[in-house]
Amino acid sequence: MVRLKVINLKLFKKLYRLFISLSISFLMLWMTPALSIELTGRTSLLINESYLGNKLGQNVFPNDIAQADQQSLRLMLEDDNDFSSDLETDSINHSNEWSIHIKASRQYRYGVLNGRLTPFRSVDAFRQDGSINDYMSHTWDESAGKYSATKIGYEIDRLSYKHTYDRVSVTVGRQPIDWGRGRFWQPFNIFGAFAPTDLDTEYKSGIDALNIEWYPSDFSSMNLVYVEAPSHVDPIGNPLTFDSNLDAASKDSIALHYRFTLFETVGSSLLLADVLDTRLVGVSFESDINGMGWRIESVLRYQQESFDQVKPSKNHHFTVAGIDYQFENSLLLSVEGYINTQGHNNQEDLIRYRNNNSFQAVLGLQQHLTSRVIGIGLANDITPLINLSYSAFISPLKRYKEKNKDTHSYEISSLHQLTALYSLTDESDLMLSLLVSSGEAIKGGEQRSEFGAVPNSMTVRWRMYF
Repeated sequence: MVRLKVINLKLFKKLYRLFISLSISFLMLWMTPALSIELTGRTSLLINESYLGNKLGQNVFPNDIAQADQQSLRLMLEDDNDFSSDLETDSINHSNEWSIHIKASRQYRYGVLNGRLTPFRSVDAFRQDGSINDYMSHTWDESAGKYSATKIGYEIDRLSYKHTYDRVSVTVGRQPIDWGRGRFWQPFNIFGAFAPTDLDTEYKSGIDALNIEWYPSDFSSMNLVYVEAPSHVDPIGNPLTFDSNLDAASKDSIALHYRFTLFETVGSSLLLADVLDTRLVGVSFESDINGMGWRIESVLRYQQESFDQVKPSKNHHFTVAGIDYQFENSLLLSVEGYINTQGHNNQEDLIRYRNNNSFQAVLGLQQHLTSRVIGIGLANDITPLINLSYSAFISPLKRYKEKNKDTHSYEISSLHQLTALYSLTDESDLMLSLLVSSGEAIKGGEQRSEFGAVPNSMTVRWRMYF
């Protein structure tokens, strides 16, 4: 009898989630008087091979080669209905939009110790859990060995409804929030950002939020975003918060972003936010001088209560500054500097606090453990069908000589990425990417540089749209 009740309870929960999802779908369709649904998709095949060598400091795998492959499918349903009416001299715009992105994938990796396949992503800190998330994502099959892991599943990456009336729009549901303007790093992307070496940056993952946007003029906009706090555990089963006193993940997040034009030529932004119990104030500017684009983007973080033994100060700033210049032969040069005072500036601190990184680093919102990185990028269309790009990232760390902190040298680590993209047809392409790192590798379980522990790798990807 007890077993029967448990089964009935599970069945009831599944039926309830299905009822809720169908109700939401029906509501979206009912609120859209004239349907103009567009279904598109993207499928891709990816193969990666990494050479570990002595990067990890010890031979923890049967050989020095780690392999991975992934097959993925993204289906996108979009509906956009615009209406307008003239009332005397005023024109009122009215529209309803909804968007659904579903991702299904199979992932396999060899060279993953203890079968850890799925890392915690920064967007997971801003997605609801419980019964809603059980329906939004599901794993059909997952198996793990000592050195390998396989996972097959799906997730609803975006599910949102947007209503626009005149100069105000309201979007509710799983949606991307993208405010950053930097080339490699974006301090304004406070709800998660791509890493500078990510190969797939076409679709940013959505977070569960309420987004109210107001357009005071044709050249300005203001966003108010609210995110209710989830109570996740990470894929390994540990609580999201790594300190019993640090309960930032249980706090709701709210952000206000205002974008406007200054002096008619300078794109500017202001940011006020409270995200994961951290106060944020930011400012950014971008423009061009004689054909050379420039940008500055900076966010000051004030943590309510600091439990960070690495950086006990409550105040930190994350700033990027960069320039872009395109030559007459279409070669694009980009240079950008990264400064994050929450990171380390010397090797001693990096080693000492390797297991007590900041809360931002645990979530992936702090992309580097060091405080300073410089990025250089080159991109050019070699032919109408071939694009070639190169990126280099360099990070210095002070290395004190014995115990004398007045005398030091620098440990320089770097990461180099060369990517070639070949257009097969108008709807498909083939990519080859090489990643090479240099710098001091892990020794005795201690990370001693920013990029020295990154394995050298080669990635091949085929992608097709339909």
